[in-house]
Amino acid sequence: MGPDIIVLHAGYVSEKLNLRHRPRFDLLELFAFLCPGQAITPTVSGLAIACGLSPSDDPEDQAMLVIEIMDSLFSRLSQEKKDQFLPLLNFMNGQNNGWAWAPYLIRSMGAHPTGYSLSDITDWKERLSVWEDTPPPPPPAHHAVSEDEAETHLNQWLSERSSNGDHNSEDRPQQKHYTKQLTKAFQPIGSDGLPRIVLAEAGTGIGKTLGYLNPAWLWAEKNKDRIWLSTYTKNLQRQLEQELDGLIPTQEDGQDTVVIRKGRENYLCLLNLEDSLRTAHTAVQTQKRTASGIMLRWMLATDDGDFTGQSFPGWLISILSPAETIGLADRRGECIYAACDHYKNCLIEKARRKSENARLVISNHALTMIQAAIASPGTQLPSRYIFDEGHHLFDAADSAFAANLTALEVMELKRWVLGSESGRKTRARGLRKRLEGLFEDDSIMEKALSETIRGAHRLPGYDMLSILRSQKAPAQGITQLQAGERFFLAVKSQVQNRINQKEGSYGLYALEAECYPLQDDVIDTAKDFEDILRELRRPLKTICDRLLDKYRDEDGQEEPDKALMARYDAMINTIERRSDMMLTGWITMLAQLQEGKRAESFIDWFGIDRIEGQDHDIGYYRRWPDPMQPFAAALGSHAQAMAVTSATLRDTQDEASGWDTAMEQTGAQHFNAHLHSFHTPSPFDYANQSRIFIVNDVRKDNPLSVAKAYAKLMLASGGGALGIFTAIQRLRQFYPTIRDMLAEADIPLYAQHVDPMDTGTLIDLFRAQENSCLLGTDAVRDGVDVPGGSLRLLLFERVPWPRPTILHKARREQFGGRSYDERMTRLKLKQAYGRLIRRRDDKGVFVMMDPMLPTRLLDAFPQGVEIVKAPLEEVIASTKDFLK
Repeated sequence: MGPDIIVLHAGYVSEKLNLRHRPRFDLLELFAFLCPGQAITPTVSGLAIACGLSPSDDPEDQAMLVIEIMDSLFSRLSQEKKDQFLPLLNFMNGQNNGWAWAPYLIRSMGAHPTGYSLSDITDWKERLSVWEDTPPPPPPAHHAVSEDEAETHLNQWLSERSSNGDHNSEDRPQQKHYTKQLTKAFQPIGSDGLPRIVLAEAGTGIGKTLGYLNPAWLWAEKNKDRIWLSTYTKNLQRQLEQELDGLIPTQEDGQDTVVIRKGRENYLCLLNLEDSLRTAHTAVQTQKRTASGIMLRWMLATDDGDFTGQSFPGWLISILSPAETIGLADRRGECIYAACDHYKNCLIEKARRKSENARLVISNHALTMIQAAIASPGTQLPSRYIFDEGHHLFDAADSAFAANLTALEVMELKRWVLGSESGRKTRARGLRKRLEGLFEDDSIMEKALSETIRGAHRLPGYDMLSILRSQKAPAQGITQLQAGERFFLAVKSQVQNRINQKEGSYGLYALEAECYPLQDDVIDTAKDFEDILRELRRPLKTICDRLLDKYRDEDGQEEPDKALMARYDAMINTIERRSDMMLTGWITMLAQLQEGKRAESFIDWFGIDRIEGQDHDIGYYRRWPDPMQPFAAALGSHAQAMAVTSATLRDTQDEASGWDTAMEQTGAQHFNAHLHSFHTPSPFDYANQSRIFIVNDVRKDNPLSVAKAYAKLMLASGGGALGIFTAIQRLRQFYPTIRDMLAEADIPLYAQHVDPMDTGTLIDLFRAQENSCLLGTDAVRDGVDVPGGSLRLLLFERVPWPRPTILHKARREQFGGRSYDERMTRLKLKQAYGRLIRRRDDKGVFVMMDPMLPTRLLDAFPQGVEIVKAPLEEVIASTKDFLK
């Protein structure tokens, strides 16, 4: 095959066919340029549907469809768009040495490729809307939402949907019960001042999403208040917005009623995009021109610039590369706010301001927690929250309130201070650049900034990565290394010695060791490293104090400059996070190491993070034994009500012990509050819609046998199978055997950690093709929502016991020993099984390949479903018979 064939997803095709040259004509690139922001499944059929053509599953028909799709896309370049497209296409063409499609698109408009100037494509700045400041909303009222109101309003919504032809708007008693019970979270706070907490477990299929949106909207409307709806996955954020489409007005008094809020690392930074275009202008690599041009097209088409939103196709990341797509976000806190030329057009600022006056704000667990934890006095925080996907709250809090003193984190701090001065080729803006215009004629601040920069130069640099990743510490010159570098090498040495493995014989993935007792070199280097961090924190705090003084001075003016005050506020917050939270936490950790005794309030360990057998990072890690304690402290100071909901809050059907798990995992036990908990069962007939099998004659320690068993079961179901693995290494080990066996039956196989595509795209492909199969790990288990025949078989290769890490060992002691392991495992099984049946007409088979599944874990599955232990051949026959 030559490089000039037309393909879909050139990178994927190149890898699958082992091509020497990557095909230049990628139909997905063409679609992304001509139809930016339009969501599709990245297949020939998906493109055909988007172009108004009839899809086909026949390979020969699909080959012809490729030509029809290309013609359809070219026809969209009308003469009216010539002035808009030609400058950008000439830029991407790059004197006939750029994007392969560019010269053909130019000629299709009756023009010829010409030279270009970078100024020819700068008109995009003039096409962006400008955000405006709005006054803060008035204080909300406190009128209760009654059960009757909630039921009446839900009936109204369902009637409106039914009249619009929505077949999912049927009358469901379970949904009405659920929405009425949720009103307990929408009552005014009582005379005792205690908040209200509702734990709501809702079985799959009851219409949970609309069930809680209903009383939330009623409260927001009656009281002119904000409700924060927090989720764990981006898919649910999009679903919430879609659920409300057509049911509530999109705007009230000129303000959006529903706004999605995410961390700034999820949004396109316009200054980064401008830098990318400037770099591509002089770049030799064709891919940079292609990526910057397509990203510019997407930016002009998107409403929000959200990389995890509905308008951004996930497959674009693997086609253009992460650096040229999501890498254009502000992921490192380098924003210069009002000093930026694009500040008034900033997509992040637009989202933030919209949310201040919205009725419903759709956030995510991490942002919700961090916002509550770092809020300064006087900040107007939400008074009511709904946490969907509540079974993920514990993990989200564990990440949000963690402290990681790692080599990469410290190097990132150095880059944050120095920017492009850090010695790397980067467009990063350092602290001096971000403070421009805020410290002129302030000698104290200038001195503090100079001291901060000098202190940052003493932190480990990026050349340290090669030392950290080498199998041995350098035999010579270690005394010339920075104190931080010596500390991390000492940590590495302790981990290596404790796990008692020889150089070069480590596993592929993370290694860890207890901190205590400490090696002498760790104690010695910790003191020097602590001194450096203290010296860095001191001038940062001075800068923060000076900025705060300037903010107060400006605030006292008769007509304060709001943009300037917003910039002061943003810089104060970002510096405080690094000086008061990050640096103070690291200094405390290093000081405790020197005391030589364990910190009783935390779980500490040393670890080497490894990717594909190579050291990636080294660090000193700290976690709360129960992260729901800081979660409760962050929200408890201001939240008047909180509802936590999920299909899997309880690990068993037992009313007593099951709710104990829910209290533990949601943090409800740490609130002094009025608590209400309830369970609404699923309307599905699981006993007749599903089967559960445990294969008892395949040895799980024989990879080839298990892989063949997987493939035979997938063949028996005719595809539509999701294979879940508890380890990436085993997934990759099984993949070739399963792939080859399915290929003989023309059943497509996709695999997380194997195929060069993001997880969301893999799930989209799996959902769109009823005969395909997908292999994945935890992220797939928790993120799949595939109703219908595309998911009819779910395979588990072994019991998903928690990994025996240092963190898990401590948590096990904290939460009940063996019973904790069993609770966590039951929840994983329950969550996985819940992926299988999503509609009343679904049928599905759940197969556990591990014969050692304990009977006491079977309570994870719905009552009434028969659970059969049988040999593989019998399970194959039963699966084929049930799904036919």
